[in-house]
Amino acid sequence: RLLPLNFSSAARRNYDTQLGMRDAPEHANFRSQRRFNEPSSSWRSARWIGGAYDTARRESFKEAVGELTLPKLTVFVTLTGSTSRTECEDSDGGRYVGHDFPGAVSIIPGGLTRRVRMSKGAFVWTSLSIDTERCRPQLEFPPIQNKRDPFIFELASMLHRYEQQFGLDPLLGESATIMLRRHIEQSYMGQPASCERKRSVGLTPFVMRRVTEYIEGNLAQRLSLTQLAQITGLSTSHFSRSFKVATGVSPYAYLTRRRIERAKSLMCEGSKSIGEIALECGFSNSSRFAGIFRREVGYGPRLVLVRLKPLISSPEKKSRRRRRFWRTLSPPAAPLSIRHRSMDHQKLLSGILHQP
Repeated sequence: RLLPLNFSSAARRNYDTQLGMRDAPEHANFRSQRRFNEPSSSWRSARWIGGAYDTARRESFKEAVGELTLPKLTVFVTLTGSTSRTECEDSDGGRYVGHDFPGAVSIIPGGLTRRVRMSKGAFVWTSLSIDTERCRPQLEFPPIQNKRDPFIFELASMLHRYEQQFGLDPLLGESATIMLRRHIEQSYMGQPASCERKRSVGLTPFVMRRVTEYIEGNLAQRLSLTQLAQITGLSTSHFSRSFKVATGVSPYAYLTRRRIERAKSLMCEGSKSIGEIALECGFSNSSRFAGIFRREVGYGPRLVLVRLKPLISSPEKKSRRRRRFWRTLSPPAAPLSIRHRSMDHQKLLSGILHQP
């Protein structure tokens, strides 16, 4: 028998249904139903082909009771905070009694309905959903509740910080989904690491030229890993590995660098505002562009435009002066998401960032 949902009349009036991406039909298969008498706040979501990301904060509460239905395999991570007691009962008969804590990882198979009762707590959580129909082999195993998994915790924490400052690019999201899927296959399905990936030999010059030309022609668009893989006829995971062998960086890193180079060229023209440059280079808004530009270049775009102004107005030897100007800027700061990380996790997480 599922846990009873004894809502008060006031709580029932505030009964909350939270659905993700109602206006995106292509992402309807990730639409989950979450109903709680104490709904989460500060909800943020991101969707990409084959995966989804959600994060929210649950403020201090005495008791939170509710139900959630997840269409796809979903990994929940408690980033900060805890509960004194957590009870879960699933539609397949599974039951858990314990508590949430920082770093708690729960993996819930798709199609499951779960009723939850939590007592005395407050926490920030994040979740990553995976379309298991796109996975070979299929990810099938019983639910896992509040387990310590350092890799998943570090990956979720990195995505949370990155989403807050820069937003989640589809390329970054798909790369994170691939890494999470591989980790689950090895750690929870017993698939050996030696069998997990085939030998990658890079991309041929012809294929590489097609990919780079497509990227250059669509820097202003929201490119996905699936789009780039379709050009080569490879799977997303095989393409990602082959691209990194050929270029020394991940597809997301390469795309970010090309966007920053395009932004530098537009800055040198001196005819566009920071907001116009951001949109023309594929960034959703000027604040996210400024954050990534500062990380890559070492200075914010506004300060760079001020320092570039004398060179833009000078008619003589402008191109040579501008090249010298970019070379004299400080080297980029260390990537946000792998600062202060342990060496093992730094090596794992660098695969989806801009580090070679």
